[in-house]
Amino acid sequence: MSLFIAKAMEDGVLDAWTVVDGELKYNWRKDKRFSLLTNKANKNNPEYKKQQALYMLCIKEWNKDHPDPKQQLNYQDDLPSPYSNQEILAIK
Repeated sequence: MSLFIAKAMEDGVLDAWTVVDGELKYNWRKDKRFSLLTNKANKNNPEYKKQQALYMLCIKEWNKDHPDPKQQLNYQDDLPSPYSNQEILAIK
């Protein structure tokens, strides 16, 4: 667990989690890995493009982890989790 928390701190994900009604909720808009995407930054900025690619990869990985059509995400949807199942297992 401590490795997972350390990874989340290093990535800037820790501040994106809050506890709501006893449940841990993730808000991708507070995730520092996506700071330029949520602030309408210059789309020609290489860092913006890097963050956009990561967002798209996260959506793709979510859809791969959740094959049920009702759970599939589009590229305009909010991310429900900062890491894919494969990433979580790798951190463990």
